[in-house]
Amino acid sequence: MPSFGLSSARAEASRRTGARSKGPKTPDAKARSSQNALEHGLRAQQCVVLPGERASAFDALKAALLEELGKREKLAKRTQSRRRNPGEIGVERC
Repeated sequence: MPSFGLSSARAEASRRTGARSKGPKTPDAKARSSQNALEHGLRAQQCVVLPGERASAFDALKAALLEELGKREKLAKRTQSRRRNPGEIGVERC
């Protein structure tokens, strides 16, 4: 195993320390460590309410974002339709 510049004594001490490490023991420590990799959730496959957030505020934000997305999708579909059928604009004006 390469030492990457570590002295043999330091490498041995690291191995002994690593051998003793078995992870969190208490339920509280396990709960804390389960969140170690959680940073922002931008690539999460499902939405979660983070510690310190209110579920009601999260639900309100989610609903507002979904409503806004729906409006944008409708606008995009109408714009695409008008590009394909310019006469639709004249019909809507009448």
